[in-house]
Amino acid sequence: MKKSVVALSVLAITLTACGHTGGTGKEEAKSKSQKEQQMAANSFVGDYQAYEASVVGNGESSVLFFFAAWCPTCQDKDSNLHDWYSSAEFPVKTYRADFDTEDALKKRYGITMQDTFVLIDGTGKIIKKEVAPSLSELKRLLYQNVDEAQAKDSVKEVVAEIPQVASEGSYSQYAPGVIGNGKQSVLFFHATWCPKCKENDGRLKDFYGSADFPRSVYKIDYDAATDLKSQYGITGQDTFVLIDENGKEIKRVRFPSKDALRDLLG
Repeated sequence: MKKSVVALSVLAITLTACGHTGGTGKEEAKSKSQKEQQMAANSFVGDYQAYEASVVGNGESSVLFFFAAWCPTCQDKDSNLHDWYSSAEFPVKTYRADFDTEDALKKRYGITMQDTFVLIDGTGKIIKKEVAPSLSELKRLLYQNVDEAQAKDSVKEVVAEIPQVASEGSYSQYAPGVIGNGKQSVLFFHATWCPKCKENDGRLKDFYGSADFPRSVYKIDYDAATDLKSQYGITGQDTFVLIDENGKEIKRVRFPSKDALRDLLG
């Protein structure tokens, strides 16, 4: 009888221990699952990921996005990239690099401005660089390295979104995407407190109101456009910079006469 009681006691203790161990395992599995879900929620979606040093030269073409948390256009692009990669397939991965801390990477690729995208090949060599691209230009960049025959169907929708560049120029406010838009254009660094700027502003309105010109002029706020001034080495207001299709400077004029200004329009 005593042996039976002892045996039952041992069996009860064993079952209790097993039950306790099983419960702990379930809780640990549940906790692990919750952690994995949380990590997934906090990570980038799809093929839009945080930059790592191993990305450059990994044998795959990819896009580097130089992102600054304080930059409104960067925040907008970040949101769009999340949406795009979660709803469509792209032939390249995009990696978000911190503009404020990735100094070596910026030096390597000559980055002087946030909201810059660099398409690189498998060895890390630059294929194309876009500064503050429009959304349609950014989408085009994500398909840039794809063989035309393979990408025809995929790119068709993207190309349809891209507005055709007007054959005639215009005088308008500067907007992201102007630089490198495939057309020669003129950047006008204008200050509201500058009498000469006001004079040339009036001239441009008269020019474009009475005739057609092949080049567009984009009016830039001299006091606010710190990055653009740095990019083109602008040190004074009422400066006009003629740029080529890729955004490279061709010519600059400061305080132009009426005739000199007219010549810039093409």
